[in-house]
Amino acid sequence: MAYALSEPPAGCPIYAVPGFMGDDECDILLAIAQKQNARGALGVGLSSDDTLEPHECAVIEAFEQRLAQLTGCQPHAGDGRVVFKLSTASTGCWDSSDDEDDEDELPTTTAERACRVPGFPMGLHVDTHSEQRKRFASVILYLNTIPPGCGGETVFPHLVSEGAALLQNNVTHTHLASLTRPTTGADVAPAAANLLAAAQAVCECAQTPNSADIHEENMACVRAHGQALAVCPKKGLCILFYTRHPSTHGQVDANSWHGGARVADGYHKWILQKFMTVPLFVPARDDILTPGPLHVAGEGENGDGGGG
Repeated sequence: MAYALSEPPAGCPIYAVPGFMGDDECDILLAIAQKQNARGALGVGLSSDDTLEPHECAVIEAFEQRLAQLTGCQPHAGDGRVVFKLSTASTGCWDSSDDEDDEDELPTTTAERACRVPGFPMGLHVDTHSEQRKRFASVILYLNTIPPGCGGETVFPHLVSEGAALLQNNVTHTHLASLTRPTTGADVAPAAANLLAAAQAVCECAQTPNSADIHEENMACVRAHGQALAVCPKKGLCILFYTRHPSTHGQVDANSWHGGARVADGYHKWILQKFMTVPLFVPARDDILTPGPLHVAGEGENGDGGGG
């Protein structure tokens, strides 16, 4: 069953599905990811992996079918790849696009420093970053659990004014805010800095006793600080969130800015991720409406396919 963590107009639609994949299934998927990582092929996409065993293919197919049942969107030509990603304290958190920029240079100006914070080494972004305009939703399946307060949270700042200011200036990643000449004449670096500050604050509250929490039965801990949400990784938990949605008339949602928090020393964060894309025959317009009925708790039948 899917639980709504946020809904329009408060923020981009975010749903959590506890037990989307069972523990044994997650173990099989994690073993695949570790094999890919050992041969330097992590992130190549499962459709391109010709080393998969039949039982491994069966688990991947189960993931795809449950996702199709949840969203109402069947896999199609041009659909986003299913990829594994690993985050550690030294590498930062890759819970977004595999097209992220490799920006190793240290920030030198005040604006650049404000747009980069230690807790989010990979910054924040929307999933249309790197010209991926046909993405309308993203799915993250956590393959292992990281205790609350130990990093790795997937964070949504939910600051619509700041998010909109960046999008209006064609900025889709906070790392680029200080490097982009604004098209509206406004300085967008402060907007990026505010998004990062909100993201940092909700992660810090995870380490504070009696901080504002949202607890759902069988769910991972979801931290709330102001409008911001932080989802702590829990094995088998799947989150689904929309970049474009009918509530935004197909425009990129200014509330869909998100990013992965740095993982604490000694921990590894493993995820399976898929970007849902509009079919190839649909033009990449800014007024695309997204398809698919989502089965939300309390609104009908169980649409998650079970944990297996």
